[in-house]
Amino acid sequence: SFLLIEYDTRLTRAMTAYNANDREGFDPLDSTITCEEDVYRMFGRALFTSDSIRFIQTKDEQASLRAVGALGLVAASVPGLTAEKTKNKQSGGVQALNDMLKQGGIPWRVAQRVARAIGGIADLEKLYESCCDNEAKSNLLCHLVSLDGDTQLQGDLRSSPRGWSEVIYRIVTSTKVANSDREGMLNGEAALLLHKELIEDHGRYLSILYQHGCTPDNALDRILSSSTSSAAGVSHSRSVSIHLTKDQAKQYFPVSGGSETFYKLTLASNDSRTEEPITIRAIGGLHASKKLPIYEMEGSELTDIVQDVWKGFWGVSDFVTLAEKIAKRVDGRCNRSSSLGGNSQKVLMLCGLTPALDTIARKPGYRVETRTVVDMVLSNLMIRRNMAVVQALRKNAEDRVKLVQQLALACLHHGLLIERSTA
Repeated sequence: SFLLIEYDTRLTRAMTAYNANDREGFDPLDSTITCEEDVYRMFGRALFTSDSIRFIQTKDEQASLRAVGALGLVAASVPGLTAEKTKNKQSGGVQALNDMLKQGGIPWRVAQRVARAIGGIADLEKLYESCCDNEAKSNLLCHLVSLDGDTQLQGDLRSSPRGWSEVIYRIVTSTKVANSDREGMLNGEAALLLHKELIEDHGRYLSILYQHGCTPDNALDRILSSSTSSAAGVSHSRSVSIHLTKDQAKQYFPVSGGSETFYKLTLASNDSRTEEPITIRAIGGLHASKKLPIYEMEGSELTDIVQDVWKGFWGVSDFVTLAEKIAKRVDGRCNRSSSLGGNSQKVLMLCGLTPALDTIARKPGYRVETRTVVDMVLSNLMIRRNMAVVQALRKNAEDRVKLVQQLALACLHHGLLIERSTA
């Protein structure tokens, strides 16, 4: 999926959110966009919850048309790229997941929150499949159902964030049980109507109901006869681990003495590698999110690469092949500076691309197809090389610092802890 963002993102400051006067404090899960920081945080939210969302940023309508056209040309040149990738969407989107969780006994506000953050049923199933162990599956959605400061989130039901997270896991996995085995069983919503007043931890009751496939009465007997306290109350604080060079730390995450931060910095042992990526991941207890390496590239560096590779293409109009060769050079530059595998998702942060293109447009020998070729290069990186491209459109340090910091903040609130932490 591609999200096209046109014009200057600073214009979002002129937007007023619906019911803005009724909003209190900062809600990290609120998707409302009222400033440029919200846009950058949305980028991070998408990157940490999906491997298939990419961004196209343009300055005007003409640039948008050119970028979309370039995207179509590159997509058409990729063998085997068909509508097959959309078949999972047929199994249900956000509303289908919302309905499934609500019918399973999840409070409607919690179900709505999870569905909006994750997407459809197939998306959540894929996330569970990517988890390293059962503990990670049970804890996967704890951060999305955090109850801090929101007493109405659960309605008249009670459990802990981990309790609801585990129930959601049990609900999703129970749907794979054969229909003959589930015939005659009440769903969680109906089972709660029978015993809601007799239970203190409704999340634990539902977990037993789905995990053991028993009747509501048997689930009640199990929870009442159990003398052990539920482990659902166990939770871990989250932080963000950031690996970068000393110079990058000074630029993007300057720390004043005695101040508390949500991130922990790890400096690279060899600062001579100027192309070292900024690698961020969320940490919580024994688990961590996927690593997201961010590679910095000046717009002028990309235009230099384009012009250098183009020298061997004088008189040739096969721009698809040209874009492939340029994209291969850019991807190789990133892989040389990273210890991560070549198939890992990467983020290319382009800084000041538009000013760089404007600069070379004023020089002798400029080719009018340059902007189209650049768009095709970015399309190639996104489609063929598992790379998301985000742009700090203006050529100033503040712009790129703001972008990196908001990506780190998005990692804290939206990073899914699916791997074992090596920290």
